[in-house]
Amino acid sequence: NTWWERVVGSNTIKFIPRDCLQASDGSVYISTEKQESGVYDVMVVKRSTNGTYSSPISLYSSDSSLAEDFLFSGLCELEDGSILCVHWTIDEDDELAQVNVHRTEDGGATWNQVSTEAIPFDDFNLSIANKGSFGAGTAGVDLSDIRVRSIGGQTVLTAHIIKHNTSLTTTNMGVLLQYLSTNQGLTFELVAENDTGGFLSHGLQVVNGTFNVTYIEFPASPRVLVLATMASATSPISSSIKYDISTNTNFQGGAPGAAWEGEL
Repeated sequence: NTWWERVVGSNTIKFIPRDCLQASDGSVYISTEKQESGVYDVMVVKRSTNGTYSSPISLYSSDSSLAEDFLFSGLCELEDGSILCVHWTIDEDDELAQVNVHRTEDGGATWNQVSTEAIPFDDFNLSIANKGSFGAGTAGVDLSDIRVRSIGGQTVLTAHIIKHNTSLTTTNMGVLLQYLSTNQGLTFELVAENDTGGFLSHGLQVVNGTFNVTYIEFPASPRVLVLATMASATSPISSSIKYDISTNTNFQGGAPGAAWEGEL
């Protein structure tokens, strides 16, 4: 078997991979944002252990231009073997973002929506007004990566957002929102607003029973890859190890939200 696969492109349909999960049974789930003719979908496809692919399943669809490039999603296997897909959703009228959760208990054949407002509105105003526009005092945020992992009945969700207000320090513009669920992803409570690292291209993993976060620190000179640890699921990011990646020029310039954000 090989992980290298030929993908046939299209002039009218664009797929943006958002997350990939290898389940305990060896199958692989891939979540993507599909863009076609002004319609934007969160989709999941499964690669079985025999190398065959399922037909993509759409979990969420929007024809709002606010959804374009904003439908980030994350995948997670729970201890009972079910799979979660957690993703941003868009309220076009109020220009707000929320998080939806879908769950499959039959190996990806069907997905049930288990939450339409997984994060509380009163903890953080996820206004997506002024999408893509940055300036002094500019309101709103741009949406970025979502990651989710679970162990011991605790499900941690991390969501990266980038504030538009350039009056903030560049480091504080990038915020990693950290949430915890104790009911298998039905609802999440805010644990921390981590805002001192930029958090570009962040990842979330469970290693030896501990939640760990990786990200590219921004700004930093030289650029560094950070491996950070949460003391517990209810604690913000604490201790970290930093690696110099200054020799990789892909990470030497740009601003939050630039094209190289997805390099890792």
